Amino acid sequence: MGKGLGLGSELHPRGGDMGAEGVAVDAERLAAVVVELRRTLRRASSSESAPGGVAEDGLREKKTLSDSEQEVMRYVVAHPGVGTRAIAAGLRLRANTVSGVCSALVKAGLLVRNAHPDDARVAQFFPVDEVLQRRKMKMGKRGGRLRDALSGLNSADRQLIADALPAFERLSQQLDEEVKGS
Repeated sequence: MGKGLGLGSELHPRGGDMGAEGVAVDAERLAAVVVELRRTLRRASSSESAPGGVAEDGLREKKTLSDSEQEVMRYVVAHPGVGTRAIAAGLRLRANTVSGVCSALVKAGLLVRNAHPDDARVAQFFPVDEVLQRRKMKMGKRGGRLRDALSGLNSADRQLIADALPAFERLSQQLDEEVKGS
């Protein structure tokens, strides 16, 4: 995979970073692989946008939603029921910016605002059902593309990827916790 992406060690002369247990992981190479994988999947998905200016995940195409609106939508889809402060902390945005973005997304019919059950002054945001359905369709299509690509790999590579999935999930959670803590 590294050769096809131009991610050989010549781009990363430092090599891997030694973790607590002495296992070297080339963090820059990992980041480049993740970015390229996401880019490839997005390119495939962008060619399959639904008509009417709405992408297959329920988010309006970039020309309609700003980058911050897209980020807030992704965050709320991943964390339904989240409030303004948590979104702001999670995305490292100002709370007043998030409040305005959420108001615009509610007005656009992409989010629903509910009062928090313990404190009616606090808003909770949820994606509308259509957004969730479109996201499910998008993830199904992406999953299909990945299944097709995985079938082209040998069984040893497929096993390595399958074995690495729990570690990638923990890595993602660790990064998320670090962002929230900083």
